[in-house]
Amino acid sequence: NLNGLHVRNTGSGIIIIGESTNLGIYNYYGYLFSDQGEYLWGNEGRHILEIDAYPSICLYDDCFYLERSGDWSYQRLLERYDYEGEMLWNDSVMWLENGDALGTKMLMRDDKIIIYSSLSFDWTSGKKVFLKGYYPDSSPIEGIPAEGLLICDEYAGQGLLDVNTSEPGKNIVLWEDSRNVGFSSSHKSIYAQKIDLTVLGEDDNEVISPVIINNYPNPFKEGTWFKVQEPGFRETGTIEIFNIKGQKLRTLDLEREISFWDGTNEKQKHVGSGIYLYRLIQDENEKSSGKMTLIK
Repeated sequence: NLNGLHVRNTGSGIIIIGESTNLGIYNYYGYLFSDQGEYLWGNEGRHILEIDAYPSICLYDDCFYLERSGDWSYQRLLERYDYEGEMLWNDSVMWLENGDALGTKMLMRDDKIIIYSSLSFDWTSGKKVFLKGYYPDSSPIEGIPAEGLLICDEYAGQGLLDVNTSEPGKNIVLWEDSRNVGFSSSHKSIYAQKIDLTVLGEDDNEVISPVIINNYPNPFKEGTWFKVQEPGFRETGTIEIFNIKGQKLRTLDLEREISFWDGTNEKQKHVGSGIYLYRLIQDENEKSSGKMTLIK
């Protein structure tokens, strides 16, 4: 019996990979099916890989990526294999040298692999949600800082829940944390952030970092601060705030990388409790967006 099944529809057919575990050894087996359901690797499938550390796996058309612990539990490695089980890189990539990773997820964007994780680097820092990315040749993606792109650094015990593609070039990250209810509480809040993964402009020599905008506190009562997290942000732009009907309520100018909303519309009247949407506009283009909740 196979557990943890992974499925991908490729140009060669539908690939299914699952694991079988025995005494801490993980064996991975694969099956390839045609569109008509024929076994292309035989009825018994194919033994692909055996490792002694529990991994995460992400399938692609002609290869798969495997993320696992290194020589000790606080090291995390990334490897790339073909469907014969042959390593395609000369060496493993150590994407995390020292840290406690919780809920690591991987997604493909074009031919690049993106790693999302909630990490604790020491017992005093809490957990931070961030991402790293690599090209097929194992080199880091240009435009993403070497230490990773920070998504959330609230001292609130973040736990990564899920990552999914929302539209071409953009992912939605979902995590839980306890920033509004106390660190030790079991009643945590759920947060989501859209990540723009467009890292190269039309000029290949121009590197554009992904843009992230967050607001804190969220939910909020008296007001909330917006902060842009992007290395080299040009300090110009506006934040547009909408209700859930899509009606624009307020436009805020960015002062350097931050801005404050006091919960009022353009007529300086306080809006009611509810969910509101916001987006960052720069050079007449939407760079990032998010959701927030006003409570009274």
